[in-house]
Amino acid sequence: MDDPEEKPKYTFLKCMDLFYSKELDDLAKKYIDNPYETYIEYKKNMDAEFQKILNSE
Repeated sequence: MDDPEEKPKYTFLKCMDLFYSKELDDLAKKYIDNPYETYIEYKKNMDAEFQKILNSE
């Protein structure tokens, strides 16, 4: 990410890639039963965080 203003983009496919990649060990996969729900939760939390940052400026 060259542009410091650019926010990380986590798409459903990226989350699926991470879920099925070797980056996550079996223990982590055990806790992520549904990558789609995990993505939705992540996005909700990140949207709230970004909103807090925007409101504080």
